[in-house]
Amino acid sequence: MSGMDRAKNKAQTFLGKAKEAVGKVTGDKGTKYEGKADQAKANLKDAGEKAKAAFNKYVPRHRAGAGDGPGSTGTVPGSTGDVPGSTGDRPPQ
Repeated sequence: MSGMDRAKNKAQTFLGKAKEAVGKVTGDKGTKYEGKADQAKANLKDAGEKAKAAFNKYVPRHRAGAGDGPGSTGTVPGSTGDVPGSTGDRPPQ
């Protein structure tokens, strides 16, 4: 999670708490619940950023190329016996 995203989420949480407090003091339920909603949005964004960071930490960025399938060594095409009738490096008989 970037520092900018974290700061934005903290600011939204703070503003939500301020709105909630104003709503409580003035007796305005709409403002109070709007503040709670802002806090919930900030918490969800923060959780999403944390989940994304955890995913990126455990999933490797470099994956095998498109031609590298299961059983392929990635050296000579057909040399692994993946394709029926393939002779690989041997000359046809």
